[in-house]
Amino acid sequence: MPKQLIVSHICYPQVAILDDGRLCRLLSDKPSAQTGDIYLAKVVRLLPSLMMAFLDIGEPKNAVLTLTKDSQIRQGQYIMVMIGRPAYAQKGATATTAISLSSPYVVYKPDDVGVRISHKIPKNIAQHIKHAITATMKDEHLQGGIIIRTSAQTVDIATILEHIGKLYQTGQHIKNHAHKKPCRLYRVPLPLSVFVHDADSKKIDEILIDDKTLYDEWCDFVGQFLPHLTDKIKYRTPSLFDGHDIYAQLRQALSPYVPLPSGATLVIDECEAMTVVDVNTGSLVNSSKNLIYQANLEASQAIAFELKLRQIAGLVVIDFIDMKNTQHQQAVYDNLKKHLADDPAKIRLLPLNEFGLVQLSRERTSLRLSDMYAEPCSACQGDGITTQKASVLAIIAQLTTFTHQHLSSKDEIVLRVSNNIAKILLNSMDFVKIQTALHEQLSLKIINTYCDDKYDILFHTIK
Repeated sequence: MPKQLIVSHICYPQVAILDDGRLCRLLSDKPSAQTGDIYLAKVVRLLPSLMMAFLDIGEPKNAVLTLTKDSQIRQGQYIMVMIGRPAYAQKGATATTAISLSSPYVVYKPDDVGVRISHKIPKNIAQHIKHAITATMKDEHLQGGIIIRTSAQTVDIATILEHIGKLYQTGQHIKNHAHKKPCRLYRVPLPLSVFVHDADSKKIDEILIDDKTLYDEWCDFVGQFLPHLTDKIKYRTPSLFDGHDIYAQLRQALSPYVPLPSGATLVIDECEAMTVVDVNTGSLVNSSKNLIYQANLEASQAIAFELKLRQIAGLVVIDFIDMKNTQHQQAVYDNLKKHLADDPAKIRLLPLNEFGLVQLSRERTSLRLSDMYAEPCSACQGDGITTQKASVLAIIAQLTTFTHQHLSSKDEIVLRVSNNIAKILLNSMDFVKIQTALHEQLSLKIINTYCDDKYDILFHTIK
């Protein structure tokens, strides 16, 4: 099967990257502040001793700005900032005054100077690109600094200059529309987030989109920045997320248990301070050294995949099944290192320590899946999590499929949900639209005995 990029609007725009039908990444365009967004912010509090400032950016939580020793920022001042890391858990977003705008080939920094080229581009090509861009910027009186990405070596100078011109125009538009009120001035387009910041999207065979508005937006972006992908974009209905079982795979990605082919199991515990991954023997048929070695090899590959899929960041501690053979230990470590190399996030991997543990740190580039789609369970007072957010999205996706079918007056859809899910659905405009489209064929029943995230969708024809 091809490597697919699936785009849908289920409550908000979402993108799934599938490889042979398997969910590799799930990205969303929620309305909250995201990495790369630019805001006009008001400094509401200064902590000079901690070199920090708190900023009102017009969002529920204040953003945090790290100050420099020579910082001239004052309380009450309005400044333009860019989000470096979105808010998560109880922490607000982090911001920076180093503004930049990106395209798939170029990074434009309005407050910088000079032209820099990726060191991965061969020197002869880099010199040619730098000379041409420097001359053009001087002739066109374009201000700012330019960074040329590695991917730019595959396109001609005219394309690079076109990207610079568009980013410069965007920068000017942002400056001209800044007002004396905390607000967002620029939203990173979802296609840009996918194609620039996600390595899994570099070799996409087809882009399938089931929402007409999103389809037009993606066609416009690809036409401007990535015209070679134009023929790969296709409009499809009904709900693609339902048809490709995206939310079933999401629920598995929110589970702490990951079964391995050998019968062993990964147990992933996402704590606030760190994430602990335990490789459990599970249902291994015996405890022979070779079988344990093979299970640890499977685990090392699966761990690298799960860290990226779940967007786990910060400190990670891995406890493999005990191995006495030092060659086996090294082979498992090397296999983990090999598969982590494909991760676009920066990773620092430490050697296997004397307790048989591997420690690593992973850069936070976005919210964890558990932050976006899970929440504390009301039944166990926060000791566990519930996936009711994912359940709501799955319900809307599946019901959207029904709205595209030719149902008769005798067809009936019964949606049975928990009380919590019912509350969320009845406050969702997407669900209200579905209720209108399905008329009397859809009935909602609240089952008080259902746990937070349990639901059933029953379809039958009245005889």
